[in-house]
Amino acid sequence: MKENFEIKQLLNALLLALGWAFVLLSIAVYLLFWRVDNEPGAGSATGVLIAAIAMLSVGGLSVIANAIYLIVRKAWIVIVIAGAVCLVILVGAISLAPILLLLMV
Repeated sequence: MKENFEIKQLLNALLLALGWAFVLLSIAVYLLFWRVDNEPGAGSATGVLIAAIAMLSVGGLSVIANAIYLIVRKAWIVIVIAGAVCLVILVGAISLAPILLLLMV
């Protein structure tokens, strides 16, 4: 029975990190919308804006819900692991920012 709780906690940590990746990806999608929207003569790109808002909402809710679950279960080691994975994802997103700028030119 205890193994089931550990698997569930690890799955929640994975979903927390995935939600954080969605939040960071929504920033890139919004920047793409901003670039297309400010292009003279370009059509409306409201679908991209809606996608960015949806990704931010789903990712943010995933981060909040899974963090609350792990705190309530007092899975401190899993929270630290999830935080480390989120930090790695943040460093990866920051390191990929120059490529994003090159693609937006």
